[in-house]
Amino acid sequence: MSDTSSSGSYHLNQEPLNKYKKGGYCPIAFNEILGEKYLVTKKVGWGGFSTVWSTSCGKVLKVIRSAKTYVESAKEEITILKHLDDDAKNKHISYLVDTFEHESRNGIHLVMVFEKYGVTVLHLLKEYRFNGLPYVLVETAYHNLLLALNYLHDKNIIHGDIKPENILLKDTNNPEAGVILTDFSNSTLKNNPYDGVLETEAYRSPESIIRVYPYTEKIDIWSLGCTIFELLTGDILFYAEDDDDHLALMIGMFEEGSIVFNCYRNTSRYYHHYFDLTSGMLQDIANIRYCSLKLRLKKTYEVEEPHLTKWDCLISWMLTINYRIRPSSQKLLEYFEKYC
Repeated sequence: MSDTSSSGSYHLNQEPLNKYKKGGYCPIAFNEILGEKYLVTKKVGWGGFSTVWSTSCGKVLKVIRSAKTYVESAKEEITILKHLDDDAKNKHISYLVDTFEHESRNGIHLVMVFEKYGVTVLHLLKEYRFNGLPYVLVETAYHNLLLALNYLHDKNIIHGDIKPENILLKDTNNPEAGVILTDFSNSTLKNNPYDGVLETEAYRSPESIIRVYPYTEKIDIWSLGCTIFELLTGDILFYAEDDDDHLALMIGMFEEGSIVFNCYRNTSRYYHHYFDLTSGMLQDIANIRYCSLKLRLKKTYEVEEPHLTKWDCLISWMLTINYRIRPSSQKLLEYFEKYC
């Protein structure tokens, strides 16, 4: 399981030990039994909200920190996961197996139980020295993720945090077996009046940055486009210092310039914070360097035909600035299965 906050990823090998305190992480010993039946074998991950442990029965335990804010967040995740049915098992989604409470000296911890899968796709990228994955693996991951998102969106669920850390290999020893989408801690339902920020920064959609509410499932499509670029090249597509820089990098992919954001002039409460209402230009960044996605793939990453045209088409389609005309997961899936 992956567990990262929406504000960033955790790349340290161990969680901060000073967080083992009241309201913090749960102290767990190897060979300890949790929930009366889960024998803990080793720690396999951690994040800001939890630690993650494998068990002798092939399940994974996500043990939530005991502070109320983390417990309430986990309960919201469980509510989302309970919207899934048995079909989720065949749709490349990590589904909830069980939940229970566990008491430690640091408080009462909510524990979520999942099936065990392989390492994250981020881990696989590291093994390839961030030079990008073989085309066959990118294609498999893309297809699997479209199946997962199409299922979720049909259930009116927005995942809200698509990124390599939240994608697991089905089998670490056989990457071609496919991937599993995991971590629903940032998920929400369509038309939810939530007015915070979803998505990790680098994968955040234009409408999320300039606050176009309510969020739609199209934010997942944008994040998927960013993620597929990363799997293909090994690099983060939008590595920005702040929101203005992020918007400038987006605009830099389009020859039309800032005009591509005009579609949000009357629907975003924050449009005027970033764009001049008269000229439509970014207020704080004057010079934006234009470089199309196709040129970047070709010149920087030496992607060759027929892969160049194929992935430029698919990624560019997912990175449509206007979410209203950005393709749905169903449309992308139908196109991929018909033409790719």
